[in-house]
Amino acid sequence: AAKRFHEYDEMREQVNAKLLSSSLQHPMRTHLPCPVPYRFSGEEGGDLWEDDGLHMSGPGYEALGRGLAPMVADVLRSWGAV
Repeated sequence: AAKRFHEYDEMREQVNAKLLSSSLQHPMRTHLPCPVPYRFSGEEGGDLWEDDGLHMSGPGYEALGRGLAPMVADVLRSWGAV
């Protein structure tokens, strides 16, 4: 499964590039990279993901919140919302 996932790296990068490009075309859009990289169980950081390979674990969601919070705050400040 890990090998199959890593085969999608190029596709993931293309999708993220398109999302970033789209976000740059509108002032009320932004692209925030996920601060929790995907890892398989047994890999470093794999404890942040559930064994189903789709959902984050409790610590993974905590890491997501801690990672996104400053980025979201920066975006809101740039929009004058806070």
